[in-house]
Amino acid sequence: MPQRLRRLSHLLAITVFLLLAPSLVVQAAAPPATELVDRVVAVVNDEVITLSEVEEEGRDLFARILRDRMIGNLDRALAEARRQILASLIDKKLVEQRAKKLGVTVEEADIDMAMEQTAAANHMSLAAFEERLAAEGIDLARYREGLRWQVLQSKLIGLELQSRVVISEERIRQAYEQTYTPASIAEGYHLLQIGVRWGGKSGRSREEARRLAVELRQRALAGEPFTELARQYSELPSRERGGDVGTFAPDEMAAFMRAAILPLTAGEVSELVETPDQTVQFFQVLSVRKGDMVQPPPLDLVREQIAARLRDEELQRQFEIWVKKLRDEAYISQLL
Repeated sequence: MPQRLRRLSHLLAITVFLLLAPSLVVQAAAPPATELVDRVVAVVNDEVITLSEVEEEGRDLFARILRDRMIGNLDRALAEARRQILASLIDKKLVEQRAKKLGVTVEEADIDMAMEQTAAANHMSLAAFEERLAAEGIDLARYREGLRWQVLQSKLIGLELQSRVVISEERIRQAYEQTYTPASIAEGYHLLQIGVRWGGKSGRSREEARRLAVELRQRALAGEPFTELARQYSELPSRERGGDVGTFAPDEMAAFMRAAILPLTAGEVSELVETPDQTVQFFQVLSVRKGDMVQPPPLDLVREQIAARLRDEELQRQFEIWVKKLRDEAYISQLL
């Protein structure tokens, strides 16, 4: 073999070793040109997890380690990452086995609905959402498999855990008092925002945008949670945070904001305003602080938001306890 080809072959062999070490298995009776084979790395009750499953599940993480780590730490970093991925796969296997025992299934229609809901939350059609995934290099089949797991987990939580979580009014009040102490409220006006666009990609006329904004404002005034309306309907970047744009001192606000907001107290909703970027907006004042004068948000304004946070935290805690119980009662043998 010419010297240059021999060097390239040697470099390729090193690269393959670094990508897959330290979990390679070489056939014992293999000829000098060794061949890599798959193997079982865990037994969970009567099911197995293979090395190829670990490699597939951790593909993105392993690629990140290879990109970011120094060569001297590579073997240890990859080994630790594989152990973490394997632990996660064991927990998933236990959850899937429990779902099977309870007759809980996820149909393609469930995943389709989850896809549509995710696309709608991003203000996109399903086709446009799938195009976005493809443009970002995200494999559609893997994405749907991730949704399948989320839907399955959600169904099991609803069946096994939801009834255990009761958030009392006392806990809500305690969380409210801890979250909205005077010291925690920043100087200025803490604002939530909803905006509806016209022209450009929105395809709406100015009048259509204003009609939709009027409807959303009326729903907010009627008591619908502002944060939920923002997440569902706002077309501004703040929608991901439930419309939260943070705290502004009066001199930090644009002129259109000052005119709409300064007359308001905590909890109130502004009139509609039109902005130079072809958007109809309105705001809700969450809290106000002017020197020694502090107005926390009314409890009724943030009650559902606090209760939802407490429910999520308690469900997560209960889910971890539940999975640990599954693990304690299972036969698990790890071979990695």
